[in-house]
Amino acid sequence: MKANHIKLNDDKTELLVITSPHFQGRVVNSKITVSSDTVRSSHSAHDLGIILDSTLSMEKQVSSICKSAYYHLCININGIRNSLDFKTTETLIHAFVTSWLDSGNAVLAGLPKKLIAKLQTVQNSAAREVLETKRYDYITPALQSLHWLPVQQCINYKSLLLTWKAFHGQAPGYISELVIPYILPLVLYTPKVLISWSSLASSPIAMAVLPFPDLHPDCGIPCHMICGNVVH
Repeated sequence: MKANHIKLNDDKTELLVITSPHFQGRVVNSKITVSSDTVRSSHSAHDLGIILDSTLSMEKQVSSICKSAYYHLCININGIRNSLDFKTTETLIHAFVTSWLDSGNAVLAGLPKKLIAKLQTVQNSAAREVLETKRYDYITPALQSLHWLPVQQCINYKSLLLTWKAFHGQAPGYISELVIPYILPLVLYTPKVLISWSSLASSPIAMAVLPFPDLHPDCGIPCHMICGNVVH
């Protein structure tokens, strides 16, 4: 930090101890000293706009997304909907509502269905606002007419996109370095460059990509990486 002439902001420094819910009661109240300030551990902390909690349940992040999205949807947009045309409403929805659903959604991979359902409710409400449909109308045709992927599929897409970019060297260095090419020692029918399972198995990319075994072979991600088969 000294080499780059930067300094920690004492007032904004947060300390978070992450553990499983089972060990939460055993965690001692930790603290660190930054300059002259003492920073104690908290139950949640902000990192690049994402709220991380001490068990990585992401419940606070989901609640924050829903709160912000509903505020813009119900207070700002709904109040002037009668004065807006379809295109303008859709633009406002993308700017102030669905942008919250898309921002950093890769960290939501693997969340319980009950949390995803909360985000899906936000998207459903946004679609109804754009199309001016009734509350109890089927939402699937509305999403299809708007060409919107459901929340869970958006998360899956973002995870796979990051993996594809990492494999092809188009992702940031700290992501690409998680994917190390592995060349089979034996010549098979069609030799291909695969991914080293040992370097991938413990990474977040593996945990997010493994649940999608039915991808098209031309997607550019090796099949053994997607399905989790160890090749030696």
